Amino acid sequence: MFDRNVNRRFFDAGGGGNALLYQHLFWFFGHPEVYILILPAFGIVSHATVIVSGKDDVDRYLGIVYRVLRIGLIGCVVWAHHIYVTGIDADSRAYFTAATIVIAIPTGIKVYTWLLTTSETDLKPNPVLR
Repeated sequence: MFDRNVNRRFFDAGGGGNALLYQHLFWFFGHPEVYILILPAFGIVSHATVIVSGKDDVDRYLGIVYRVLRIGLIGCVVWAHHIYVTGIDADSRAYFTAATIVIAIPTGIKVYTWLLTTSETDLKPNPVLR
């Protein structure tokens, strides 16, 4: 807004600004929504897994809840894994690489929990889908 309306140069490198600042601001505010938007889909898959397996509840239910909360929280601090090639310093790249790996761990465990829920059961198709 300042760049356009007040003729400032926060993001224009030619005017002494930093274009990388715009990318950080964009991803800092836009990236957590990606992880927040996927949470309902995780819930749908959990419920579908329970229905197909015929069990009363997903195995390790409390673990699923904590993993989903962890994904939502970590999603707020991994915004820069989209801008690895923009010239951020090595320490920042190392942090965002580690945070990206850390957010993948609860997601992978959640998928294995869904598979655990469907194991040792006779999978039955949903009669509504026939």
